Amino acid sequence: MEKDSVNGDMKIWNTPDIIYHYCSFATFCNIVRSRSFWLSDYRTTNDSSERNVITGDILSNVIEEIKGESYLDQDDIFFKTVKKHFSLNNTRDVYLGSFCEDNDLLELWSRYGDAGRGIAIGFNPSYFSLQLVSPFFSSEATKNIGLHPVDYDIIRTKKSIKGIIYYFLQLYRKENDKTRSFQMMLCSAELVKYSNIAKHAAFYGEKEWRIMYAQCTTQAQKHNMFSDIKTREDRIKYIEMFFNANKESQPITNITIGPIARVNKNDIEEIFSRYDYKDVNICKSKIPYREKKQRYEETKP
Repeated sequence: MEKDSVNGDMKIWNTPDIIYHYCSFATFCNIVRSRSFWLSDYRTTNDSSERNVITGDILSNVIEEIKGESYLDQDDIFFKTVKKHFSLNNTRDVYLGSFCEDNDLLELWSRYGDAGRGIAIGFNPSYFSLQLVSPFFSSEATKNIGLHPVDYDIIRTKKSIKGIIYYFLQLYRKENDKTRSFQMMLCSAELVKYSNIAKHAAFYGEKEWRIMYAQCTTQAQKHNMFSDIKTREDRIKYIEMFFNANKESQPITNITIGPIARVNKNDIEEIFSRYDYKDVNICKSKIPYREKKQRYEETKP
């Protein structure tokens, strides 16, 4: 369970027992065989506003609102410095893996599950021992990694951003010149962490949870759960996140077969047996989805 202690947001997040990754059958086979899945560069998601929801008008409007309520001449340095550091850090590399609490959503089958022919892989979040946080760039490996649901509520986002800024502004006003820079850096870091999970409301139906890895340039942060940065043939950067199916707790606990998938439970069981996965619950989608046949218009010679 997680509640943001900085901005006072009353939203309570509870880590689900299972998080599902929708994919094609081929991708499912690769994940099972390699015992890993990919976290991709945030710039390659299907949301062109990824990690940009709070930039621009929202951040500027919140700052102007705070100025209208409580303003001191010394605050200008705080606002300018926070915005500067936020802009710099918010463009640094963050790698995302997308999941959902729901194992049978038509919207996700259509977008990510090979139009209903794919698989929803149910992962056990506790297996990865991830903190329920949005990560930041740090030389400490455990602070670079986090699991968190996406927030699509623009009203809550604005309130949260205002709470973060106002909280650190009060601390800034109490500090001396030597320690004020620390409060400005912390404020910008919290804004970046919120930017990692804020998403456009149009994607609300995806009910996304994401595993995030904030890439740090120092060697001290290297985590053995992740590969080095790799690049696909289409030049998209990604990082592999590894798991071991032979540990006492299993990383994959549930499988949902797509509504029009051409594989059945026996096929999935055979694949798991081949790669030594155990105790995986397998079910078929309950969505009465019908595959559309391609129509061709008749043309006269």
